Parts: sequence; structure tokens; C-alpha cells
Amino acid sequence: MFELFSNVLLCLIPAFLLGVILGWLIWGDPLRSARKQIAALKASMNPSNDTIETPTSVLAEEEEVFPQTPPNLPFGIPYPKFDRRDNLKAIDGIDDYTEQKLNAYGIFTFEQIAHFTPNNILKLGTSFADFPERIEAGNWIEQSLKLHSKEYKENLL
Repeated sequence: MFELFSNVLLCLIPAFLLGVILGWLIWGDPLRSARKQIAALKASMNPSNDTIETPTSVLAEEEEVFPQTPPNLPFGIPYPKFDRRDNLKAIDGIDDYTEQKLNAYGIFTFEQIAHFTPNNILKLGTSFADFPERIEAGNWIEQSLKLHSKEYKENLL
């Protein structure tokens, strides 16, 4: 009985190995298509192929694309004087991303933020997700008035 079992086993092992080798030769590497898909995804994530972007930067890019040219400013918001640019991050509630967003929409100075009206805030709010609430809750207008008068020694009101 043991001799019959060992003969069957000795025939099955070479048959299995021969099937694996023939399958590999006929259908090719089963992981080849998966490797191609992974390479294509890596290339699409970073066209230069230097490094792979972090997921947060990919999400940030997908969330919003800044306009190439700033849209017309809402009525009542002045254009910046003398190509002046203030550090808007001095206002509590404005971080790097929000400052870039404001700059993309043509807002560069404390004076411009000080001239925001409820109507302007609503108009800008269509471009910025939770923008109206952030301006009012953070008292951006009051802060920008104080920062402008401190920086330029002139009162806007």
C-alpha cells in the first residue's frame, strides 16, 4: 500500500511542476499586468518620477485649483496700492493655504480685507468652502484694520 501511494505521489509532483511551468510559458507572468498598473499609477502621481507625492498633497490639489488670473474683485474691495503685499498670515485664522487662496483671488492687503462687506463675504464664500463663517468668527475685518494702522500709520475709517 505504501509503495502504491509513493508511486502516485512521485507521478503527481512532476505533473504539477510541469503544469506550472507550461502555464507560466503559455500565459506569462500573472503579476506582469499588476506591475504595469502600479508603474502607471506611480507615473501619473508624479510625472517627473523623482519622488511620489504624499497623499495629502494629492488631495489638496484635487480639492481646488486656483485661477490662473484673478477674477474681478467684488464691488467695494480696492485693488492693492503700489503692488503692496501684506503678510495676511498675521491675521488669526489665515494660514499659508488660505493666504495663497486669497492671493489667487486678488486679495493681498489688510486694506482689502478691511473693506469686506457682508455682500463681499457672501460673494467670496461661493469660491471658498467655509469662508463666510471663518471671516466673521475670526474677526478678520477688525484684525486687518488694526494691522493696517499699525503697519502704515493710517486709519482706514
